[in-house]
Amino acid sequence: TATDNVQVTEIPLPDFDPTLTQPNCHIPTGAIAFGPVTGGQAPFRYSINGGQSFGVSPNFSSLQPGPYDLVVTDALGCTTAQQAAIAPPFLPTVSLAVGPVLELGDSLQLQPILNLPQSQVAEWIWTPADGLSCTDCPEPWARPFLPTQYRLRILDKDGCPAEATVVVQVNRRRS
Repeated sequence: TATDNVQVTEIPLPDFDPTLTQPNCHIPTGAIAFGPVTGGQAPFRYSINGGQSFGVSPNFSSLQPGPYDLVVTDALGCTTAQQAAIAPPFLPTVSLAVGPVLELGDSLQLQPILNLPQSQVAEWIWTPADGLSCTDCPEPWARPFLPTQYRLRILDKDGCPAEATVVVQVNRRRS
């Protein structure tokens, strides 16, 4: 009689930590990179449609906004899955409320209304500079001597622009 010892080693299931690139004003589509796979047995195959189709590349680009069912399958047929979502492109917006008519010599603080936190704005550009306390700050004080149309152009941290204008009226009549 013969005996033999067999050692069985368990291979952990494949696992991955995907990186998503979300669209913005410059690139209207997103991307998903599966990243390195831990566990499992190479070679790996990758799917972004719940396993309906697979490819050998872990990188997918030009993806429209929406949900994606990510699946990795290894050489032994073991799979792991995660869900991910590509968001619609974020486009910054800014608006400026019309304030009261200023009496000659009075001032008014211009306060933009944004769809993003001020901390996400990389650049503030107010024009014209006439009558403004600053041209590169979020909320300048305006003290024009004539009715003036002020323009604000912002750039967010992705370099995406937004613009707004407001006319500050001045009552030049003396009481």
